[in-house]
Amino acid sequence: MRNTVLFILLFSTLNIYAQNKLLITYNLHYKPSKDFNKFEDESFYLQIDTNSKTSIFKSIGQFKADSILNGSAIINLSFFKTNQSRFTNTIFYNYSTKILGEDNNFGSQKLKYEIENFKILWDLVAEQKTINSYKVSKAECELFGRKWIAWYTVEIPIQEGPYKFKGLPGLILQISDSKNEYNYNFSGLSKNLDLKIISPPSKIITHKEFLDAKIKLKNNPYSSIPGFEILEGNIKKTIEEKFKMKEKLENNPIE
Repeated sequence: MRNTVLFILLFSTLNIYAQNKLLITYNLHYKPSKDFNKFEDESFYLQIDTNSKTSIFKSIGQFKADSILNGSAIINLSFFKTNQSRFTNTIFYNYSTKILGEDNNFGSQKLKYEIENFKILWDLVAEQKTINSYKVSKAECELFGRKWIAWYTVEIPIQEGPYKFKGLPGLILQISDSKNEYNYNFSGLSKNLDLKIISPPSKIITHKEFLDAKIKLKNNPYSSIPGFEILEGNIKKTIEEKFKMKEKLENNPIE
């Protein structure tokens, strides 16, 4: 009898999450610079479509910016002061085909790559605690040159999480690197909220070409400014100083 009740409860839980679109919100507390002991916060959407078995992960600030560019939101003067995001990329995942994609802006271009059979090698740890009333279990992995500690819950039986962290037996509610420089925390879940998370059209390239484009832009950030090569005097000097400071303030990327 007890086993029957447990099966019914588990089936009901799976059924609830299998029939709904989910919008999950995460807060990231992170250290953007190696040179300054300063932390910042940013919020992200993870939208999961259980029908198509796909997900999209995007900063809320960039989501609003893309909505404006697409004409689905109204611009006001305070927008760019309050919604600028350091995270302009979008992460796409199909947990049926295991294909992970990422797009980002490179100057005037938006580029995108896809990786087939994306998989993280997780170590499941026999340790549990509670987060936001959910019972969570511990897991660890090494990725992007960092060691990560994750806490996931089988009460939400979806193998998803923030950024590119996927593949655990339940939704990741918290994950941080061992130095605690990047710390994602679950902050909310909505069902049947069909938010249109838009990403402008991208040019599809290989993963290597994507990484090469990042290096090229880092080595020559002025290439993203039309006509920079013909600028002279104080204007050019001011732009160069701004980019140098920007690089110093953002020299601790997640990967």
